[in-house]
Amino acid sequence: MFKFGKDQKLIQRMLYDMFYTKVYKTAYFITKDPHLSQDILQETFIKAFNYYDTLQDKAKIESWMMSIATRTAIDVLRKKNKFNFSPLEEDLIDEFSMKNKVRESKVETEVEKRFLKKYIWEQIYTLPPEYRVVIVLKYIHGMKETEIADTLNIKLGTVKSRVHRAKSKMREAMERAEIRESIEGEIL
Repeated sequence: MFKFGKDQKLIQRMLYDMFYTKVYKTAYFITKDPHLSQDILQETFIKAFNYYDTLQDKAKIESWMMSIATRTAIDVLRKKNKFNFSPLEEDLIDEFSMKNKVRESKVETEVEKRFLKKYIWEQIYTLPPEYRVVIVLKYIHGMKETEIADTLNIKLGTVKSRVHRAKSKMREAMERAEIRESIEGEIL
C-alpha cells in the first residue's frame, strides 16, 4: 500500500504531473465519455500510487502507467458493456489517406482531411474492441508493438495481426465508400 510520507507525496505529485494528460486521453479515446474518463483517471492514479513500489524497472514507468490506464478503461467498459472512441489525430490520416488524389487548394485539402478524419473514426467505432485498443495505442499513443503486447499482456504476433486486420477492415470500408460515392455522383 502507498504510504503518504514526505517522499511519497513528492512521487505522487510527480507521477500526476507527468502523466495526467496521457492517462486522461487514453481513457477518453477508449470511452469517449469525459465523466467516465475522469473516473478512470482517478482509478488509474490510485492503482499507480498503491503499486508504485512493485514497479521494478522505473525506466518503463510511462508504459506501466498507460498499461494501468488502458486496462482500467477496458475493465470499466466491460462493466458498462460499451466501447467508443473520440476523434483521431493526424497520425491515422497519413496511414489511411486517399490514393494520390489531385488537390486544387489548401482549403479543399483541409476540408478533405477533416472529412477523412471523421470517416476514419467512424470506421474505428465499428471495429471489434480488441482491434480498437491496439489502433489507439499504436497510432494515438505512439507505442511500439512490443510495448502494446506487454501492456495488454498478449503475444507480439497477436498485436501485429490485430493491427493488420484492423487496417485491412478499414481499407475495405474506405474502398466501399469510394465506390458508393462514385455511384451516387453518377446518379446525381
